[in-house]
Amino acid sequence: MSTVNQKKSDSSLFDKDKNENVVICTELRLGEWKEKVPFDKRQVIIANALNLCLASKNGFKVLGYLIARRRVLLVLESKMLYIEKQLISFDTIVKDSVKEYLNKSTQEPTRKTNVVKMENKAKDRVFYAYPLYNNPVFHLITGQTFHLDYYSPYLRRLKEMLRDYPFCSIKNYHCLHAGNKSTSCMGVTAVKVKLMPRNFWQNSLIKLKKWDQQGWVRYDIKTK
Repeated sequence: MSTVNQKKSDSSLFDKDKNENVVICTELRLGEWKEKVPFDKRQVIIANALNLCLASKNGFKVLGYLIARRRVLLVLESKMLYIEKQLISFDTIVKDSVKEYLNKSTQEPTRKTNVVKMENKAKDRVFYAYPLYNNPVFHLITGQTFHLDYYSPYLRRLKEMLRDYPFCSIKNYHCLHAGNKSTSCMGVTAVKVKLMPRNFWQNSLIKLKKWDQQGWVRYDIKTK
């Protein structure tokens, strides 16, 4: 009985605030296609897909991102009404781009046929979505300061590696925190980033854990 009531409550909440702006944090782990496409090509395909979504009507805004070898970390701002469709659109654009790349890179008709059927195979899913929690990488790609009470060689190497990485928003935020204008820092990496002040992450968000099963962590933006 209580479980049913909780579901109704969640549904009512969704209907009520689906037009509100939210922040979605997700980790997209790449499917088996990553073994067929070189890393540098994967980076370009994913970055281009994100920029196409940014430019579309009712598109999401990227507040932070990292395109790594086996996963993509995304912090997105959108309306709850649109976010699922936007992520599906992103997935579709990447899938179509992968097909196009593979079809151009091989002369074997049988291989080409397999690529066309890619979307019908469960093992060939483009991404597997997992919630992106409040970890060191999340802090770094959203321009927040992050320190540990002890020395961590892993954290030091991570900061050094990503500082000038062209497929990560850390470089965008470094540009901003160096005193440059936000408009000039938004496009210094492969994806255009909406740069947020540090106090936004500290004071403006309310976390809703109930949406974790969707493959993301949802934050509501506080209204003044």
